[in-house]
Order: sequence, then C-alpha cells, then structure tokens
Amino acid sequence: MTAQAQSEQQLGQNPQTGKLQLLDKVVVTGSHLRSLVGEQGAQPVLTLTRQDIERSGATTLADLATLVPQLGVGSAGVNNGNSSGSTPDGRQLFDLRGFGSANTLVLVDGRRLPRSGQRSGGEGYESTGIPLSAIERVEILLSGGSAVYGADAVGGVINLITRKSYSGTELEAAYDNTFNKDASNGRISLAHGMRQGAFSLRAMGTYEDQNALARRDRGWLRSDDRREFGGANGLTRTLPVGGRVRSTNGRNLPGLNTSVAYIPANSTGQNLTVADYAGAAATPQYDRGQTLNAINDARRSSMSLDATWQHGPGLELYGSFAARWVENSAPTDPITVTSLRLPANYPGNPFKTTVIVDKYFWELGQPERLYRYRTRDAVVGARGELSHEWVYDLQLAQAYSRSTINSSLARLDSTALSKEFAATPPLLVLNDSWRGAAVNTPGRLEALVTEGQPYDDSQRSTTMQASANGPLWKLGSDSINLAVGLERRRETVSYTNLFSFTEALLPEEPRTITSAYAEVSVPLVSPKVGNSMSLLHALTLTGAVRHDRYSDFGQATKPALSLLAQPVRWISLRASHSSAYKVPELIDLRQGAFTDPVALPPSSDLLDPYRNNEAVTALVGTTKGNPALKPETSRHQNFGLVLESPWTALKGLSLSMDYWKSRVEDQVASLSDQERLYFFPEQFTRAALTAADVADGYKVGAITAVDRLPVNIAYFRTAGLDTRLRYRVRSSWGEWDAQLGLTQTRVYERVPFAGAAPSSNVTTATRPDRATASVSWQRAGLGSNLTMLWQGSYKVNATLAETYRPTRQFNAALWYDFGRGTLHTPDGALARGLGNSRITLGLINFTNERPQVLLPSNSSALGVSGAVDPRLARYTLTWKAAF
Repeated sequence: MTAQAQSEQQLGQNPQTGKLQLLDKVVVTGSHLRSLVGEQGAQPVLTLTRQDIERSGATTLADLATLVPQLGVGSAGVNNGNSSGSTPDGRQLFDLRGFGSANTLVLVDGRRLPRSGQRSGGEGYESTGIPLSAIERVEILLSGGSAVYGADAVGGVINLITRKSYSGTELEAAYDNTFNKDASNGRISLAHGMRQGAFSLRAMGTYEDQNALARRDRGWLRSDDRREFGGANGLTRTLPVGGRVRSTNGRNLPGLNTSVAYIPANSTGQNLTVADYAGAAATPQYDRGQTLNAINDARRSSMSLDATWQHGPGLELYGSFAARWVENSAPTDPITVTSLRLPANYPGNPFKTTVIVDKYFWELGQPERLYRYRTRDAVVGARGELSHEWVYDLQLAQAYSRSTINSSLARLDSTALSKEFAATPPLLVLNDSWRGAAVNTPGRLEALVTEGQPYDDSQRSTTMQASANGPLWKLGSDSINLAVGLERRRETVSYTNLFSFTEALLPEEPRTITSAYAEVSVPLVSPKVGNSMSLLHALTLTGAVRHDRYSDFGQATKPALSLLAQPVRWISLRASHSSAYKVPELIDLRQGAFTDPVALPPSSDLLDPYRNNEAVTALVGTTKGNPALKPETSRHQNFGLVLESPWTALKGLSLSMDYWKSRVEDQVASLSDQERLYFFPEQFTRAALTAADVADGYKVGAITAVDRLPVNIAYFRTAGLDTRLRYRVRSSWGEWDAQLGLTQTRVYERVPFAGAAPSSNVTTATRPDRATASVSWQRAGLGSNLTMLWQGSYKVNATLAETYRPTRQFNAALWYDFGRGTLHTPDGALARGLGNSRITLGLINFTNERPQVLLPSNSSALGVSGAVDPRLARYTLTWKAAF
C-alpha cells in the first residue's frame, strides 16, 4: 500500500466479514476527484460490488446487465453478445436510457474500450468477451458525463473495474444449458496473482463456448408464416424449396395450362418431358424458421496481464495488457438463382422455348458467415504522491479493435452459368437438389460461386494523459479539492463495405482530440469544517469544465455543476446540470456511397403514405456518409433525494429517487425507412407516373430506391424517474439484502425538423417501465438469492393498437462457500476435496416465461417481445476454487 493510499484511509466495514477495516479513497466514476466507494455523491452512480455480482447468480456480463433497469429498455435480449439468423456479429453493447450505444461510454478501469461497428452503422463500445469473473465491481453514472470524460458520455458512463487485489491462484468453471433442447454454454477462467517485495503481477485467461439454438426449436420462431399469430405469411416472398420454371411472358408454358411448373421430384435434370412437369407437385415455400438459428454458435476468449513496481510513495510504475477474441458463426440461406433464362435448345428444357428458372442449389449447402472480433489494449504509466497530499498520474494507452465477416454475399455468377449451358456436357440445373443427389461433376458448380468482399473495419486510438488532484485549500479537517488534467487522443478508423461491389476501399481516417479539464469540490458547510447548523448538516458544491479541440471539427468548452445538500445527516438532496458537444463519427461523415446490387426488401415493413399506404416490397438502397452533418449539443439535468434510515430498528434501509431529463439538439440519427419516408421524402426515388397510377388517383410513381444517409434531426428529448430501495440487515438468522430498482420514462420524443410533429416511432408508448427486485440471504457460508425482472407493457408502434403485455422473469441462485462455511466438517473428506471453493447453482427464468408474439395484420416480421431470452428456462452450475 502506498503512502498516498495510507494518507487517504478511513475506517469502514468489510462487506464480507462485517468487521472494521481501513478503506482507501479512489477515483469514483463520474468524477476526477477521490472519494470513498459508496460515499454519497451529487450525481447518481449505481455500484454493483463483487458481493452483489456473486449473490445475483449472474454468470456473464449480459446476465448482469439485465439487473440494471436503465439498460436495454424494451429488449433485454438484444446486444447481449449473442447473434441470431444469418447475421453473425453478436455484440455486447450498452444503451443507457435509449441514447444509443455510441453515446454510452464504456470504460475498463477508467480507460475507454475500443469501439467497433463503424461500418455496420451500429458503432459502440463493445464489451463482448469480458468475463464476469474478472470484474471487481461495476459503476454506472446515470447522467451525462461529458464535462469529465468527453463527448461520448452523453447518455452516461459504465466503468468495469477489474479485480486486482487477489493473490494466489483462482480457477472458475461454469456451465449452463436449457431445460428444453441443447444450447449449452461452457466457460472456464484461470487467474493468478503474486507479490514479491515492491513488484506485483496479476494474470488471467478465459475461454467460453456457446452452442447454437435453432429457430425450429421454439414455437414462436419456427416459421416465417406468421398467420397463426395474426400476421401475414412471409413465405410468399420466398421460392419453392424444390425450384420452379416459368414462362418469360406470363402466359402458359407450352403443353401446360399454367405459366409456372415445378421441378419434378428426384429429377436428375436430364431427359425430362412436358408430362413430367405436368405431374410434378408443388413443394413448400422456403422457410428460414427451419434452417436458421435463434442463437448462433460463439467462441470467446480473453487474457489480461497487470504489473506494478513500487519505488516509495512518490513513484509507482504500472502497466497492463489485455486482449479479447470473439468468433461467431451463422448459417445463411442456401445459394439461390432467380430469373435465370434457359435457352430453348438447352438439353434439359422440354418446352422448346426460353424459360425462366428460380431455384435453391441445396447441393452447395448453406454458406456460413463467420464474424471475428479482435481487440487489444495496452497501458503504461507512473503515479505517486506529490507534496501536501497531492497525487499525480501519467499515462500512455493504446487500444485497437478489428471486426470482420468472411463474406457478406454468396451467389452464382449468372453470366458464367449461361456459358456452362453450352459446354459439353452442359451444366445441369433442372435437377431436384432438395430431395435428390448432386448430379454435376464435383467442383463444377462450386467454381461458379462468387462472394462479396469481406466486411472489415478497425479502429485504433492512442491516448496520452497527465492528471493531478489533491487539496487546494484546507478548511478545518476538510478541504477544497481540485483535479486537473491534459489529454491528447488520436483515433483512426478504416473499413471496407459490406457489399463492396460499388464502393472502393476508403483510406484510414484520422481524428485528433486535444483536451484540458478541471474539477473542483467546495465543502461550503460541513461538520469537518465546523460550520454545520440546524437544518443544514452539509453543503458541497462541485464544478467541472472540459475543453476539447478537434482536428477536423473545431472546438468546444462544456461545463458541469452539481450540488449536494444534507439538511440532516440521513437526508441528501442532490442536483446536477451538464452540457455536451459531440462531433459526428467519421463513418457518418465520410463513408463512400454503396448501392445494393439488387432490389431488396426494406429495413422493416414500409408503407407509402403518398400512395394510400401501399406496401413497398423491394427497393434499391444506397448507403453513404453525409459531410454536411452538424455536431450535436445537449443539456442534462438530475434532481435527487436520498434517505438513509437513522433509526436503529431500520438500520441499513435506504431510498433514492432521481428525476432526470435530457435534450439533444441536432442529433445524428439513422432513421428507419418508414421514418425517412415520413420526414425526408426527398431521399426516395420514384418511377415515372403511369396511366394506371393516374387512374388510381396517385400523384406520384411507385418507390424504387432510397438514399440511406445519416441526418441531423431538430432534437431528441427524454425524461423520467429512477427509484431505488435497499434494506440490509444482520440477524441471528443470517445476513439479508433486499433491493428494488425501478425506472420510468415520462418523456421520450424525437422531432425531425423545426415545426414538425414528433416522430410516431419514438414516444413513451414504446418505452416500457422496467424494474428489478431481489432478496438474498447468507449464513455460515450458505446463501440464496431470488430475483425478479419486470417490464411493463409497451406498444409495437405508437401508431398501432397492438401492445405487448408486461413480462416477469424469475431467477434464483443457491451457493455454498467451503472456504468460509461452517456447515460442513472441517476435517472431513468433503472439506479436503472442496476446501477454499464455492459452488453455485442458478436457475434463470425458472417459471419459463415465454415471449409474446404480437403482429399487425399486414406484418410478416417476427414480432417477438425481446424482453425474454429465447433459451427460456435454463440452469447454471459454477465452481470456483482458490489455491
């Protein structure tokens, strides 16, 4: 322990033993100033300690995130590190209060995580692969923190603080699986810590393997025909699994009374007759529910290394290195050809006229998309004590992330196919590949498959930082405290396109941010100062300011102010105000234009209000950057009340209530196609008006294309109320801890441009209230926990009547700690075999709550409430041992 830490020690209670011990002051999330962990502050900071984590029964960071009602409102199963369908890029992202993952800053030990998703339009701080076993505590700033951390902290800050205090070796193994079907997850971690004189070293390695859960194993996902749930039949957009031929002009095929005929069962594609087609039965439409996954396979691993060397109180050298590897795989749709023209002289064509073939080539299997995410970060620095209780920290950090997908699109080259028809022997395409065997020479068909350019984006950042903090002026036994710092960060992104047929590879794009910040805390009234008075026990004013200069976007200075008042020791009133300035992301500004190679379905069900809400089934989309984007500016306020019971009978009871509100001007938004059509119709291209259109009373032609570029909207604003109740008590029956957390959104709206009505897709009707409640008990090493996750009702879309019902999920955990427990014989065989180990049995969603399926009648989307994990009820087993 350094002299710096010793000078900052105070007496406190060890949460594990209940005994008094010395506690150290540290920098707590939301401030550059030092304070005690858990000490009441002027800003709302939610802290989940190691003890809270172990009692919750959570085994992954995604499980832990569900315990924070301000995160992931409306869809707890989204962005939890798992992927589904043919999209393999499962990512663990955090979204506080609906500001988005790009506006929720995620730190590890106070340092920014690398960002990912620049190219896919979902940029955010990705924590995928960080093992829960490595985390000592999680601190969540539930308010804007831009004056302290910079522009990315608009929605709040999540700080994952890793374990550094352990010594010896720890081994942890965990396994979880569903009670219905197999979607197992296995995890193992090994950690070792050592100290020798002034040198200390800590190392950890982890590995995780997630098995897939097929869509067909869940009734609400097994088919894209949604009629049983009140929706539409989505199979009308797919082809018959066995393939078909059709005439080029819509008239009957020669010799048949229909324009469409199906490839005969078990056909080899040779010596077919018209009679064979006349007797061929239709095959089912292709159904993704039978071939794709609700959760895809994933493999995650990580390693970290931390070292320190202490040279007296004035100098401690430190360094760390961490790396994570994530790999997700997803089966995709079989390779398809549509509108392939077979000439009249093709040997397998009995109609003696050109026909069109649409079919799936099942003999090529289902191509697999592979998502890889790699990240590494390193830091070296020096810190220590200066004179008069001041401390300093000098730091150089570098972070790098890269995400790739092996291929975005696999298809058969139509031009090469046509040439193969005239070859000797000709390529066979009229065979029944769904039920029959492959008929072409091995490798011949495979040689005609082309793939899109791999998705590839990366980001690198280098940060130099110097900071110092300490007492500026003594006031009795208290002091005015000041923190100051300088920071210079260089960010570089590079990316290629997901379908790079029309977009060239863009060069690396750099940005440099130079920052200076200061924060001061003034105890205006304090018992340590000696000026407490009746009805004013303490009053502390804190101010912060940060100046950021961007190499490509000007500069801004943003302040923050907070006030903490305590009329009496057990009542705290807090208020804070902050502002932020955020420049557009590089990808939003400079992304090169790329156009879909073919017309595709819109991003969601799209209705054209200018043509009597006609459904738009396909359009050509162009994605590109918008160099005219303006920076976002925002304001954030929080007003809170905290009560901590002064009565002995209710010691350990606390209640906090915070009202928060935020407004973001010129917010950069990526709109849905429907919102874009409502508010920016000029970004759509239409066909020429036809005579039929005029006869139907239309004044515009049908939509054919859309430019999907980020735009500035007039403003986004949100407000709501957070309530948290906790009661901790010790008795002869053990230690009890009951908690309740509730978040209620009361304002949530987005206005696209001045004078426009708020968007119908962004309203409080689509933001459910969320709550978590838990009760834990432990005695003599034995403990249990019961947790309920609750989400209120909310609408699928504010303009529709359909509403998702409230959901409730119950989790439970039971554990026994052989190292601390007294319920077993100390010298028995059980103690010798399991000494210093802890075994936990967890049940997740043990009441098997199922998600609700709710669809408007014209929708063929899945329409499933995301509040429930598709794995449903599952169990977890965790064993942790110390050596």
